[in-house]
Amino acid sequence: MKSRRDIIDFILRIEDEFNVNSLKFNNIHFWPLIRVKLFFHLIYKIEKESLFFEKKRNEIKSNFLFELFKWPFCLWKINSFKKRTFLFIGSYSHRVEYKGFMFNRFFDSIINKMNIKSKSLIMDYDSLGTGPIFNSDVFLNYNKFFNSFFSFIRFKSKLTKRTPNFNLEEYFKLSDFFLESDFTSDFRLGIDLDFLKFYLNELSYKIDFFQLLLAKTKPKYVFTLCYYSDVVFALNIACSLNKVKSIEVQHGPQPISHAAYSHWTNLPLSGYAMLPNIFWCWDDNSVSILSKWNHKLNNHKAIKFGNPWIDYLEDKSEEITKDDFILYTLQPLAIHVLFTDNLIESIRNSNIKWFIRLHPRQFNQLQDIISFLNDNGLTKFVEIDLASKLPLPTLMKNCLLHISNYSGAIIEAQLLGKFSIIINEIGKYNFKNLINLKQAIYLNSNEITADLIRKYSNNSDKVQKEVEKSNYLNFFDNEC
Repeated sequence: MKSRRDIIDFILRIEDEFNVNSLKFNNIHFWPLIRVKLFFHLIYKIEKESLFFEKKRNEIKSNFLFELFKWPFCLWKINSFKKRTFLFIGSYSHRVEYKGFMFNRFFDSIINKMNIKSKSLIMDYDSLGTGPIFNSDVFLNYNKFFNSFFSFIRFKSKLTKRTPNFNLEEYFKLSDFFLESDFTSDFRLGIDLDFLKFYLNELSYKIDFFQLLLAKTKPKYVFTLCYYSDVVFALNIACSLNKVKSIEVQHGPQPISHAAYSHWTNLPLSGYAMLPNIFWCWDDNSVSILSKWNHKLNNHKAIKFGNPWIDYLEDKSEEITKDDFILYTLQPLAIHVLFTDNLIESIRNSNIKWFIRLHPRQFNQLQDIISFLNDNGLTKFVEIDLASKLPLPTLMKNCLLHISNYSGAIIEAQLLGKFSIIINEIGKYNFKNLINLKQAIYLNSNEITADLIRKYSNNSDKVQKEVEKSNYLNFFDNEC
């Protein structure tokens, strides 16, 4: 197994040879959970030398009794919101610093554009940062409320035992299959039954929490970011049980090499409760990838609604610099992958300023990157602070050329009429549609030169800018 294409083929083989849809807990299909976790497990196996891993944060251990006694207040707070038409839940990593606040670039853009704050409730399913939250008066921190609920439900379970119902006959066959391969013999969810049961039991507590939240706030629509996190898996299930529409807003690439979005071949006719009902897509190609498997299903469909962050900033002009610059969007990869010798020479000799933009999950790599740039004498050729603070659409709209490995920013470049140089094989595979349309080009990062950079710096004139207005405006107009 050498590539993401090999990983997809391996997963498809499993879906072909095993009755994955018989895997259930409390009558809920849990194959999507196994599929996605297996996908990332295998990516780690074949790409670990090129990836950057965040340092583990110190977990704050909650006090059981304190959280238990806090639950009545938490319940009162949830009740105070009463009925809300729209529930939004995402991660702190989806926020950017904007106008002095931590702004969810997708949700807050929608809420402000459509003026639906009074009908909305927003949650982050983690608490990884600090800073004032935009729309804080309709914001709940999931962890603070779930920890209290979790203590309450644990206490309650001591009084009334509940036993989840599992259907695991196929699991034993699948487990034997995983144990046969060095790539999957340590895939714990697939080989350790006790761990699987524990994992699903913990997931059921999250489902219970969202059942309660939905019952109290009675939303018509739930909007999520990154549906394949455990929290959002649970929320999607709760939505399915309560007949609430779940909508995942695209937050990055949805390529053919991503097992959460592509090549689903063996779904039940009713679909999966863990998956969203609607995939909100930025562009036609993302819709096409999803529609290849969900076009015949009633409970899952993809719709092109556009990128709300780009749409929100459309009329907000902000001058960055009078000079031309190249925008290089990074990803959480090892420094030697991000900056090959050829790329270093290209930065030094291209005679154009480079704006180096960090990925949201990469900020604790910042000092290492700065040190690397200093050691290689690149400091005067790059701008890293401003490039990581300004909104990406603003940077993209003003840049001369965009360069990336395989970031979703490549789609955003096309939407804003900017040409991209893709410097990673994964990006070549993921964005071959844009390459075929001559709106991007693949150049191996070990072969790129300053001359090639200059050659393609004027190619943005050839990119057809997305001019179609985001039709999510009509969707909200009808619902409001």
